[in-house]
Amino acid sequence: MNTAIVIQARMGSTRLPGKVLLPLTAERTVLDWVIERVRQNRVVKDIVLATTTAAHDDILEEYANRNGISLYRGSETDVLARYLGAADRFGLEALVRITADCPLIEPTLIDAVIRRGMNSGADYVSTEGYPRGSGDAEFVTVRALCSAEANAGETEYYHEHVTTYLLDHPTQFQIEILHPRADEMRLDVRLTIDESADLELVRQICEHFAPRIDFTLLEILDFLDTHPTLAHLNAHVQQKIQ
Repeated sequence: MNTAIVIQARMGSTRLPGKVLLPLTAERTVLDWVIERVRQNRVVKDIVLATTTAAHDDILEEYANRNGISLYRGSETDVLARYLGAADRFGLEALVRITADCPLIEPTLIDAVIRRGMNSGADYVSTEGYPRGSGDAEFVTVRALCSAEANAGETEYYHEHVTTYLLDHPTQFQIEILHPRADEMRLDVRLTIDESADLELVRQICEHFAPRIDFTLLEILDFLDTHPTLAHLNAHVQQKIQ
């Protein structure tokens, strides 16, 4: 099954504009970290950066060209169509959806959702119960996304939030959800970046482990447990649906 990791990125974030290219450490931006962490997966090596046709995202096209990353530009508001456009452009049968605000995505969880999807024949595989931003990888077949688009009609919600049609109609698709072990189930921890408080927490985590970029989720949780004030930096941030 021809599969690629498709990273959804844009500069027009309302809560933290331009966040994907903000510096996270001295040498790497948020998007650099996402890509470096994604590259640590052991199953799928092809990466596509899926951004929009808006002028403010020209800089992301320059980024992709400079770093030798495949690029697709599509609708800013119809993100489902953007993913399907990327799948068509690169001849994909399945894809792994990752958003560019998860610089601490866990590579082993990317592996897990891909392997489960490929081995089980599921339409959709994701995770639930891990810290937000660590397990946010979704394996989905292009056939399932095409079905979602065909049945979503004019409902903007389903076009803006790529996989929500599948999750709202579980009898139409084979859906599998992976759950964490007890020591990884930490819903009180946010490792995604929506606001400046999120950025500050992730920066401190990355700086602690520098120059390593391969530290694990369990190492992050151990660090936060020994520095409890850090874990509260972004406790007030409300998660938006992606």
